[in-house]
Amino acid sequence: MKNKTLLINLLSLLIFILILNLASFVSGLVILNDLSSAATNTSTILNATREDALKELDNSLLIIPEMENNNFSTVYMLDLMTEAENVLEQVDYAMILRDPSLSEANKTDARKFLRFVDWKNLSYSNVLFYTNEIKNRKERAFVIYDNLISLGLRFERLEKKGLDLADCRNLLDSATVSFHEDRYDESEGFLINAEKCLEEKNLELARLGAFAKGTKTFIRDNWAYFLLFLIFISAIGFFSARKISKKLIERKIKKLKLEQSVLINLIKEAQYKRFKTKEIPEIIYNIRMNKYNNRIDEIKSILPVLEPKLMAMNKKFKK
Repeated sequence: MKNKTLLINLLSLLIFILILNLASFVSGLVILNDLSSAATNTSTILNATREDALKELDNSLLIIPEMENNNFSTVYMLDLMTEAENVLEQVDYAMILRDPSLSEANKTDARKFLRFVDWKNLSYSNVLFYTNEIKNRKERAFVIYDNLISLGLRFERLEKKGLDLADCRNLLDSATVSFHEDRYDESEGFLINAEKCLEEKNLELARLGAFAKGTKTFIRDNWAYFLLFLIFISAIGFFSARKISKKLIERKIKKLKLEQSVLINLIKEAQYKRFKTKEIPEIIYNIRMNKYNNRIDEIKSILPVLEPKLMAMNKKFKK
């Protein structure tokens, strides 16, 4: 039983150590992974002093209100400032641990603070990584904003010429929304697509302009032939319309006469079933007769209008 308890305690200790290592990886190395490469790639002072770091932090603090005054999002910049201040504090403690003149008692707080941080390669140059990122963020923000304004003005000019830019407008609106929500990569992607869309529309407008110009030139150079062609087409259309109209009237008269003949047969059939075979009651018979007779009356009122009209058209065609 004692051995089992001892084994459980050992496992608990191992799990605790693993958790501490994981916390070290998350809280310390997340910051330092980027800094290890940034320290060599940055164009700032490689051997920066604490005064250099403080000066750059002060300069970065001035950028944030400038961004806010232009209604730009500062969420990402504030995160960078927080990280820069954290790194500054870490470097301060690292400098204490590196100082051989200080006793171990004086280094106790520093060791506690940096217990999850790989501090051996930390320097004040690491702070400048974040301050430079803030500067670059500001420059990038104004570049994207200028592109949004410039592209918007181009849209307005082309829309005044009658060009439909609805699809391109959607891309530009998406770029604007992404920009103000601090998603600069996404905003730049939408801007590129909006620019491509605008160029395609420009080409379409140029093609339409060239076609319109060519058509205008063709009509100007061949107006006499074009006029004769229009007269010819108009004449054909006029006679074709008269012929079609005559055919339609003939078809309508034929249809009405056929319907009249069918209705007369239905009346006879209804009379037979009512008075001879007694198959239908009087009320049904009356309904049917009214319906048939009303329609026959309608046909009789239409035919006298259509038949003279057809006769007149036939006379014109004979002439």
